[in-house]
Amino acid sequence: MDPFRGYLVNVKPFLLGYPKKFKHSATWNGNAVSPFVCSENLVKREYSTSASIIVGSQVWVEDPGVAWIDAEVLEINDKEVKVKCSSEKEVVTKVTRVYPKDPEFREGGVDDMTKLAYLHEPGVLRNLKSRFDMNEIYTYTGNILIAVNPFKRIPNIYDKSVMEKYKGVALGELSPHPYAIADMAYRQSFIFLAAYFDLVAKRVIMG
Repeated sequence: MDPFRGYLVNVKPFLLGYPKKFKHSATWNGNAVSPFVCSENLVKREYSTSASIIVGSQVWVEDPGVAWIDAEVLEINDKEVKVKCSSEKEVVTKVTRVYPKDPEFREGGVDDMTKLAYLHEPGVLRNLKSRFDMNEIYTYTGNILIAVNPFKRIPNIYDKSVMEKYKGVALGELSPHPYAIADMAYRQSFIFLAAYFDLVAKRVIMG
């Protein structure tokens, strides 16, 4: 069963381009979803997909109806590959447009996408979809927080008790949340100010 049906469609690749800063937008059933703002930290890994794909490999291949669909490689012919999709349809496409599927991907995904075996578009979207299905709308990629619009109210997610839980806790020790990012920024601002005032004091003393 394809995990992206009715989820994120019309998606443009945003992990395969490598600009320093760029925006990615998508649609959900025709409605605009807030763009993910990404940086070069998100695209540290570069994959040679053609080298890791062989006959029998489980892969992701683009599908016009559901964005990405899982498939098995049947044949590899120079720069083209023939796959059999989980929908039973056979497709021939460029080997550069086929991405390896993680056979050990765990149900529910991971809270930090640097833990993914493959940090490519279908892998990222599969992880976000798995977490979305569990009402987990926040996911880390290192120290970047990615948010997915839940299209519904999630109770108690911003309660004061939740905020207190994140105070003074290192990023990544608790589940992804804006409170974790806010607390990290708040504490780092003091570190920056302390270093700044220390530099100013040294300059005053030195005359």
